[in-house]
Amino acid sequence: MSRPEQSEPHIVPASKRIPELDGLRGLAILLVILCHYVGAADHSALPHLLHRFLQSFGLGWSGVDLFFVLSGFLIGGILLESRDSDRFFQTFYLRRVHRIVPIYYLWIILFLVFSRCLALAVSRLATVEFWGLLSCSVVFSLPSKLYF
Repeated sequence: MSRPEQSEPHIVPASKRIPELDGLRGLAILLVILCHYVGAADHSALPHLLHRFLQSFGLGWSGVDLFFVLSGFLIGGILLESRDSDRFFQTFYLRRVHRIVPIYYLWIILFLVFSRCLALAVSRLATVEFWGLLSCSVVFSLPSKLYF
């Protein structure tokens, strides 16, 4: 009797982009945006069913969890892919730094330049409220009495 050949399982390379995960990341972002701008708004003046429907968008905080899970999956794949490298952690962290730091400092520089230019035109735009609107941050753009 001959033994059947055992075939190796098909392994998809971690570097291959998975479009479905991009769609899930977009959904996670949309959930968080809807949570902040629809779920947190005051709908009490609307009819009861519409009020409850719009209030359900407050569950969009789960988009943050979804985004963290996807990030962990993708970063884990990158780590597994480069585990045979001589400079395992150095390669990983250099890639992360080169991806994140330039955009981070570019954003800060653009904010400082634009806020300074706009502050010259309208003094109110240099306040914390303007920073909240510019960064799309609900925490900074809402009155502080809601959070503190």
